[in-house]
Amino acid sequence: MPVMSTNLDVNVHVSAPAHFLKRTGAMALLGERYNFNAPRLRFSGITTGKSVDQDNKALFEVVLDELPDDTLTLDGTSLTVMERNDADDGGDDNNLEHADASEEEEEVVVESDQSSFYQKLP
Repeated sequence: MPVMSTNLDVNVHVSAPAHFLKRTGAMALLGERYNFNAPRLRFSGITTGKSVDQDNKALFEVVLDELPDDTLTLDGTSLTVMERNDADDGGDDNNLEHADASEEEEEVVVESDQSSFYQKLP
């Protein structure tokens, strides 16, 4: 049996293979739109809750992007972490408020004999 990821927690983007969704009601809801026999079919979503069953297995409540109104309970070993979705992790990598004008790309029009084209300068 696969080992559960150590990065798996609540509010994390995950993906789940289609064969693990066959045990849930997702197959009935998605069966008309997807071929569940297709190889490497995966569905992405986000974890919303975590619990432990009577056998001490970690279970996660997942809201799939394809089924935003339904919450599925999946085993932690069936999920693959795509990225963390923490708002308070202190990393402002996507925050562009403090970008200087010198860091923005400039667009220059270069004219040639045949036609003009756009060239981006770093």
